[in-house]
Amino acid sequence: MEKMSTLLKNLLRPAWYKLKELAYGLFYLRYKYLGTKPKILSFDETIQYIIKNRCSVSRFGDGEIVLMLKQHKIGFQELVPQLSVDLLNSFKVNDPKVLICLKGLFFNSKFGSDERKFYEYYYFEYYRHFLRHLNFEYVYGAADLTRFYEPSNWKWTDYDKLERYVDRLKKIWKGQNVIFVEGNNTMLGIGNDLYDNVNSIRRILCPSQNAYSVKDQIYQSIVKNATEDDLVLLALGPTASVLAVELAVSTKLWVIDIGHVDVVYLWMKNRCKYKMNIEGKHVNEASEDAGIIPIRYNKDIYKSQIIDEVR
Repeated sequence: MEKMSTLLKNLLRPAWYKLKELAYGLFYLRYKYLGTKPKILSFDETIQYIIKNRCSVSRFGDGEIVLMLKQHKIGFQELVPQLSVDLLNSFKVNDPKVLICLKGLFFNSKFGSDERKFYEYYYFEYYRHFLRHLNFEYVYGAADLTRFYEPSNWKWTDYDKLERYVDRLKKIWKGQNVIFVEGNNTMLGIGNDLYDNVNSIRRILCPSQNAYSVKDQIYQSIVKNATEDDLVLLALGPTASVLAVELAVSTKLWVIDIGHVDVVYLWMKNRCKYKMNIEGKHVNEASEDAGIIPIRYNKDIYKSQIIDEVR
């Protein structure tokens, strides 16, 4: 009897998965054509808005939303109840000093067939619960302005167009005195020319995993070391989303949650067909056997840029 039950389950499982996929698709189609969509700026509009208003930026992507909804941990951050609260409070802030950014790719339905099933699943499991937190009067920025290259879409990529886009993105930090607040294995700008147009670089190193556990110490280090003349670039996952808002509202600092944009940049420059690891850097989205992009850099210069370490 037990063998018969197991056999029946094995026979029905594929049909069950197909039924779930159909349900995911139907739920998403209903939202796509009948649901109210948030207002989200384009990539270029977001860049122009940041430069014109010198506003801080807090980005909310898939990981931040999952943590906000108290669903499960993500690759480099455990699910912490207070983090969920902080993310929700940060997301709901309506202050001209900070631009809250959303992943327009999902809401604008501009993904290809390879991504369709993933986002249909994501809508059913997460985004439909997230919609109640949206402010449909607010104009959000594009959270994925730093995710301009997707290796799986390399065949359809216009690399010349992307190079021109990166040139526009770099105008945000052109001539600025930049402070990177990053994981201790992130090394923003190392091995690439993404920040070759800044005036100076300093670094505050933080834990690459579970940075939220020392959020208050990171906040204090930034306040201690940064001035109103600096541009603080955060690359700390969901912790950056919270810190960008807290610092923008409570201080006069210019703070941008930039993410691991130089990883995306290196993937683009190397025309990667899949997400590869990068020598010396922590790349959360690449598998261990994905291959490694080698980089060269001056270790003495890198070390000289470090002004504080939060552990």
